[in-house]
Amino acid sequence: LKNAAVQLWGPEQIKFPSPFGDAVVLIGSAGIFPQELFIIAAALGTVFALQVFLRRSLLGKALIAVAYNRNAAAVMGINVKRMVVLAFVLSSALAGLGGILIAPITFAWAYMGTTPGIKAFAAAIFGGLENPIGILIGGLVIGLLEQLFGIVNSNFKEGVTFLFILIVLAISPTGLMGRRE
Repeated sequence: LKNAAVQLWGPEQIKFPSPFGDAVVLIGSAGIFPQELFIIAAALGTVFALQVFLRRSLLGKALIAVAYNRNAAAVMGINVKRMVVLAFVLSSALAGLGGILIAPITFAWAYMGTTPGIKAFAAAIFGGLENPIGILIGGLVIGLLEQLFGIVNSNFKEGVTFLFILIVLAISPTGLMGRRE
């Protein structure tokens, strides 16, 4: 029993199986795993659902109001503390969803979100922190740049994200798709 627990909870990284299997889907001469296609669909669906929630629901509008101006939202009768808790719940749920989605294509371990988190931050800088569609486009651009630089030299693949952050911040501190105020 003790050995089984060590194997399950030990220090080694564990490969989490994909519910779609390991067969590669060929699109032309390129191959992609079904899990990766599912991640793309889930990301698009999640961004759409989040946009609808923020723009159409009363709670979403209150969340935006608190993010924009906390004092004015409080004066209008919005419970700021509840909106802060809601923001943390939403962000935690989105982080959990991201972890569940990427676990089958990476290894499941305690620090599995570090590199994707840095890349997500770079995508948020690209798109502007308040623009979910811009962040999604930023993620696609960063992924494309990483693959292109990875063809030249695999050592450049990770560093291009940081170079990209520096260039975008030098050009536009609010992000390329962010609003200036």
